[in-house]
Amino acid sequence: MSMRSVAYIGKHIAGAATTQVKIGNGVLKAVVLNKPVASSTITIYDEISSGTTVVIGIITNTSDVKPYPLDFNVKFTTGLKIVTSGADDLTVVYA
Repeated sequence: MSMRSVAYIGKHIAGAATTQVKIGNGVLKAVVLNKPVASSTITIYDEISSGTTVVIGIITNTSDVKPYPLDFNVKFTTGLKIVTSGADDLTVVYA
């Protein structure tokens, strides 16, 4: 049995935004919070349009150690969309 290597891609997001990271299926490996802000939310969707299929919701806190990774290894099927409500600085790692 051979081992398959996966080439992950990093997408940088800064500020309050709606970002369509990928269309189609894939894997969300991690989200690295480079600079979280107080009471901001980061919502991760498996979709490309309406904002109804929430996969993960994160509330950030400025007292957290910076930067820090959140490992997920979660499959998505429709698309990977990230919505940030504050001035967060983060990197999305996916394939």
